[in-house]
Amino acid sequence: MQNVGFTIPKKDLDNGDRFLVEEISPATYLLVIADGVGSSSQPGYAAELAVNKTISEVKNNPDISFSTLFNSIKEVLVFESNKISSVSTLQTTLTVCILKNNYARVGHVGDTRLYHLRSSGLVTRTEDQTELKKLVDEGVISPIRAKNYPRKNVLLSVLASNRDFELYENGFDVQEKDRLMLISDGFYKVISKKTIIQISTKHFSINNLADELQEYVVEKGINDDCTCLVAEI
Repeated sequence: MQNVGFTIPKKDLDNGDRFLVEEISPATYLLVIADGVGSSSQPGYAAELAVNKTISEVKNNPDISFSTLFNSIKEVLVFESNKISSVSTLQTTLTVCILKNNYARVGHVGDTRLYHLRSSGLVTRTEDQTELKKLVDEGVISPIRAKNYPRKNVLLSVLASNRDFELYENGFDVQEKDRLMLISDGFYKVISKKTIIQISTKHFSINNLADELQEYVVEKGINDDCTCLVAEI
C-alpha cells in the first residue's frame, strides 16, 4: 500500500489535526485522522492522544473491537484532562480504518471523513455526526438551505473527557488501485467530491494527486486546519 498526506494549519494558530499511517503487519495497515475540537482545551494535544492510543491498542491487537478501542481513548482523555485542571476538557473527532486482507473496518466519531474512491466513483464511508447533518436527514433543512446554516460546526458526538460519544462503524471490501482518503472538515469544506474525483482520475501517482489537492485548497483559501491522507491499495 502506498500513502501520502499533508496538513495545513489555519493562519497564526496551532494545528489541531493529526494523521497517521502504520503498517501493523505485511497484510494489515492502520489509517487514522483526528481533529481536535477548537473550542476545547488544547485541541492538538487531544488529537495526538487519540492517535497515539489508537496506535498502541491496534498494534497490541489488530482485531480489537472499535467499542473497546474508542472507550480506551476516552479513558485517556479523562485521565489527561484531570491532570491539566479540574475545568479543562479534551475533545477530538477520530476516524480509524484498519485494512486487513482487502477488507476495511472503520470506526468513527465526529465529522472527519473517509472517502473510498474507485475509478470515477466516490463513496463516503463515514457519517458526519453534526447538528446540520441530523437536520438535513430529518428533512428540517433542505440541502440548499444547509449551505448557509450558521451552526455547521456543532458536533453531536465527539470523543471527549466530559461527555459520551456515539460510535459509528462500517466495513467494506477494497481492491487493487482503490484509494482511501481520510480528511478533516477544513479540507472537505473547500473542495467538492466532484472536484476530488476529477483530480484523482487525472493522476496515476498519488503523490501528484496530493500535490494538486493541496494546491487547490490553498488557492481556494483555508479557514480551518486542513488535512488529507491518501492511501492506494
